[in-house]
Order: sequence, then structure tokens, then C-alpha cells
Amino acid sequence: VTDFAQAHKLLSGRNIPGFVQTHLERIGTIRDASVAQVAEEMIADKTNRGRGDNWIKDLRNFLLGTAAPRLKKPIMAVTLEDLEETLTKYSGRTRNNKIGLLVQLFNYAKGRYIPENEKTVAHKLDRDAVKPAEIEIWTPEEAKKILHTAHEDELGFFAIGMFAGIRTCEICVMDWSQVKPHPDPDESHIEVKAAGSKMKLGRRIVPIL
Repeated sequence: VTDFAQAHKLLSGRNIPGFVQTHLERIGTIRDASVAQVAEEMIADKTNRGRGDNWIKDLRNFLLGTAAPRLKKPIMAVTLEDLEETLTKYSGRTRNNKIGLLVQLFNYAKGRYIPENEKTVAHKLDRDAVKPAEIEIWTPEEAKKILHTAHEDELGFFAIGMFAGIRTCEICVMDWSQVKPHPDPDESHIEVKAAGSKMKLGRRIVPIL
């Protein structure tokens, strides 16, 4: 009786059986799951599908390290205010990147843990306006200073980045067998393998300048 009275009050006198029926039709066969559970499941799925290690690391660090401890509730119960509170310390491009990870999470949850045909709270988050930053190029003096002060085990990283133009995420998964010096400077190159290339778009050959 107490529960009925509370429900009647919350619904402002609306028909309780009708409201329950409408809600059941809305949620269909979706299951309850916490934010942490959905994040773990999505990360496992993306890993099995061969998504990049750096992207998976970003997902794990933010969704499981930051978001899940703050959102200790079923994902369907998460509100826009909950997400805004989770994003409080972020701004600019970083905030937008974190919103992108939340959108990935809620997209994955659609049809599984939240209604499939509704706009999620993550999609309602406002992104910050970010002015495109100019690409900066080190001057010869700056490059010289970096190479002179770098530790011995860092020299290869900086040299390849400076003179071959290979992305940081690609250098991090390379090994020395991919660096191909040659007596003819025009033949010297670095092989970026498909598994290590950005977005796994395919193998490519980068000349050593």
C-alpha cells in the first residue's frame, strides 16, 4: 500500500498500470547493467575486433578509471547532470575527446542496456568551441637542443619523429627491424606495418630524409 501511494504521488495521479505498460514497451528486453559493466564489455568487444591499443587504453583510463567510479548506477539511470559532473575538470579539446568516449559507450549500450531509438544523455552533452591550432615545426636550434639533451634510449624516438614524420602512436609500436638503412640514401626507408599504422589503414613506406 505504501509503495502504491508513493508511486501514485510520483506520477501526480496518472494511471499507474498505464504508465508501467508504457515504460515496459519503451525498454523492451534491455537488461540492467552498471556503467562499469558496460564499459568492460565494450572494451573487451573493441579489443577482440582489433581496435588500436592506444584507443583502447584511452577508453580504459577514462571510462573505468574516471567515469565509472563517479557513475555508480545503472547506465540507463545516468543523467545529463551526472555526465556534466564527471566532465567538470575538463575543457576545450580534452573535454570534447572525453565526450567522444562517452558517446562511444552509450552507442554500444543502445539496444542492450538503454532504449535503442532514443537520443542518449551522452549525445546531449555540449562540446566546447575549439579554434584549430596551427601546426608548429621545431626550428633547427630547437631540434638540436632536444637531440643533445635527450637520453640515449630516447634518441631514436625523437630522430624518427623529426626526420621521418611518423606519428607518435606509430613510433611507440615499432621495432628496429622496421628501420631499413641503405648505402643509397634514396633507398633508406622505414616500414610502418598495417598493425601499427593509425586506424590500421595499411602498410606504408616512409623515406628517411
